[in-house]
Amino acid sequence: NTLLQGVRLAIVNEAASQKEKFNSNWDKMKTYITEKHLVINPKGLTQYKIRSALAFAITSNHKDGVKLEKSDRRYFCVRVPDTHLKDHKYFKDLRTRCFNDNVGAHFYTYLKHRGPELIKEGYNIMKTPMTPLKEEIIGISKPSYDKFLDWLKIDISCGSSPEYESGLMSGTEIYESYKQWAVPK
Repeated sequence: NTLLQGVRLAIVNEAASQKEKFNSNWDKMKTYITEKHLVINPKGLTQYKIRSALAFAITSNHKDGVKLEKSDRRYFCVRVPDTHLKDHKYFKDLRTRCFNDNVGAHFYTYLKHRGPELIKEGYNIMKTPMTPLKEEIIGISKPSYDKFLDWLKIDISCGSSPEYESGLMSGTEIYESYKQWAVPK
């Protein structure tokens, strides 16, 4: 992990992982994102701790390329439309207009003056917003048993299972429902 020393922004392009390693790899990411210190462990040398200034930008074309829990507060998820896909002129113009000293000075001044005002007004700059994409990813990331229970609740509430109107089911009935739910469609 010596590559992470001194890095301010790490870009993870096309987030993905082998199925059997996905959860453990994703839990490692959570640690890198939230910990205030990094333990650097160079090969053949004594490990040492440094203050972390590491931030991540993670991109993916696949909603299941990241794992988010309902209580997540680390990730800000946005859908980038493909309106300007392969429109090189648009991005060249955007870069010219936005990535220059004048815009940088204005942006810095805005943050310097408006940031403290937002905090005084009670705005929590550390709270990431819940976006429709983030809600969708959280739904995809749910464990199978949660997805099944959600399906079962909907199935019962829609009246498609009149014998379960009371909401009480035997273990056998739940298992039979699970087998029906688990069949690939």
